Amino acid sequence: MVQRKNRRGISGSLTSFILIAASVVISLVVIGFAFGTLTYTSTPTVKQDGEMLILSKGEEYCLTGVVTSSGNVIIDSVSVNGNMESISVKINQGQNNLDIPLPSSFNPQQGQHYNVILGLSDGTNLNAYAYYS
Repeated sequence: MVQRKNRRGISGSLTSFILIAASVVISLVVIGFAFGTLTYTSTPTVKQDGEMLILSKGEEYCLTGVVTSSGNVIIDSVSVNGNMESISVKINQGQNNLDIPLPSSFNPQQGQHYNVILGLSDGTNLNAYAYYS
């Protein structure tokens, strides 16, 4: 009879330990998602960070500005006003300063805003809103 009580005590302790360990793991996962240290998507999120500008550099125009990315990705195309060109610009996790050549057939009008579509290697696009002064 003493052995039977002892077994119940060990079984109850083991169950309590498993429940506490599971609670700790679940809490750490929730905290990780809440503070952004864990992600649940395999594709990075790229966002425009502030104002983008179109600058004239000699005979070409460039898109300059800052983007923030949750992972590494490559900008593989740039499109503006129906003009598109293939490029290869690496975006790293965190903040990135961009200086991207725009399609050679693009001729912006001073004082206008443009929607520049940056095609990413993961199949998504970043719609960058840029101003040409």
